[in-house]
Amino acid sequence: MNNLFNVDASTLVPDKNSLFLLRRSDPAREEELYQKQRLLSKGEIRIVLPLTIIMIVLLVASFTLIIILSIQTEDKPFSQMSTAERGMFIAAMAGLASPAVLLTLAKLFTRGYKSRPEVVNLSQEIDQLSLKILRELGVPDEIPQTDVLCNLLKVKKGVVVGTLKRCVNVPFYIFKEGENICFGCYAGVYGFPLHSVQTIAQRKVKFRFFGNEKDSEAEQKKYRRALVKLNMVRFNSDNDECCTNGYSVQIRHNGEDWEVLIPSYEWEHISELTGWNTPD
Repeated sequence: MNNLFNVDASTLVPDKNSLFLLRRSDPAREEELYQKQRLLSKGEIRIVLPLTIIMIVLLVASFTLIIILSIQTEDKPFSQMSTAERGMFIAAMAGLASPAVLLTLAKLFTRGYKSRPEVVNLSQEIDQLSLKILRELGVPDEIPQTDVLCNLLKVKKGVVVGTLKRCVNVPFYIFKEGENICFGCYAGVYGFPLHSVQTIAQRKVKFRFFGNEKDSEAEQKKYRRALVKLNMVRFNSDNDECCTNGYSVQIRHNGEDWEVLIPSYEWEHISELTGWNTPD
């Protein structure tokens, strides 16, 4: 069964050649928005990247020192080590502790970057342009974003070269428009008639959690913890890949079967909007 939503793995922009695209945003405005977003993102990367490189170098050096020490000292206790060996051990431990310090510095530097007047102005321009695009597309004001689980496509020079194994959560503005259920984003509005839904089934889905745009970074962390506490999402050790009991909304279009994957933590909102019942 085909996932109705496919997104470019590098941009998370939905497929603009989709059979379900009802109307597309103005290409010039969309490109302007993405350029401004990339500019903002590049500024943050320029600040964080040097610290990330330093952290990697220190970790590699620390593990190298530990291996050398284990060979040289044959696991002697610290009290029996020579002065040079003790120095190497302390340096290795300091290197292993460096990520905590460097990550704190990265947050402080990023916060300082975002408070710069030119960056604040750029963020405001992005917000204003985003709102303008959504209004031109007919997306109602002040509706919450809702995560939909989309296929990740490998795209090179505009050509799809493969599909990744994991889905990814992508926020859409979901609303009803006449007989259609619509999914709005900055690329356009996608949708299908409510009566085309054939069935709804539970699915266990593995996906990459790329955060969301619901709240600030602090609120997002609180949001993740709440999802785990409610047993709606299980994250692995790197807090990125996870799995959830999702819902597959299955439709038939032009003789083909399609599905929209909704994570369990968003189902209550979707059910209230559409009247779809939770499958037994």
